[in-house]
Amino acid sequence: MLLLCVRHSAGLQVIAILLVTSFFASGLSLQNILSRYTHSLAVDGIFPRSIAAVHLKHGSPHRAAVTVGAVLLLVLLVLVLSGCDENSLYAAAAGVAFYGMLLLLCLTAIAVIVYFRRNKSSMSFWRTLIAPIVALAGIGFALLTASFNMELLVAGDPLLLTVLLLIPYASIVAGIFLALVLRSRIRSDWTRPGLRRPALNRLEKRKHKRRPDHGDPASFRDPGA
Repeated sequence: MLLLCVRHSAGLQVIAILLVTSFFASGLSLQNILSRYTHSLAVDGIFPRSIAAVHLKHGSPHRAAVTVGAVLLLVLLVLVLSGCDENSLYAAAAGVAFYGMLLLLCLTAIAVIVYFRRNKSSMSFWRTLIAPIVALAGIGFALLTASFNMELLVAGDPLLLTVLLLIPYASIVAGIFLALVLRSRIRSDWTRPGLRRPALNRLEKRKHKRRPDHGDPASFRDPGA
């Protein structure tokens, strides 16, 4: 009996460790992704270009990483001071994030199909059309199911569920509006964010002469590197 209790306790400890480390990995991944998106948007002038600079030694988007970290910390402090139940808050955030990820994957599949229909490629028909259609069908079904069963993802009253459901779609509308504004202001390469790459600043040009790989997004390392 004692041996079973010890094994049960050890198993709980292992599960707790795996759970905590998975939370950490998830948070670190989110921070890294947001840092790169922030850097790319800053390079294009959508965000202040002062945060578009990359680290002289590591080549990482350190200013964007610090900015994202500060914003996340501020949001965390507001949530802590609000006195909300942490379990309910985490469940709601996870549910909205999961729904947003499904919507993002659906849009990505659509974008792949449209892009390769407009631009001929030597890639196989399976990779440019069949596989994206299969992915769109599967993920679209999951998205539709989640839309009609939002109460299973997020616990709350109907008004709260409606607001949370509209957040991803409101973000899409805001993005389209911003793209239209950019098209009216920038006549060249406005459809190629991250590739137009206007000059970051005069100081960065001198750095690029010594380390030419700093301006290449492919050379970016993790902000924590």
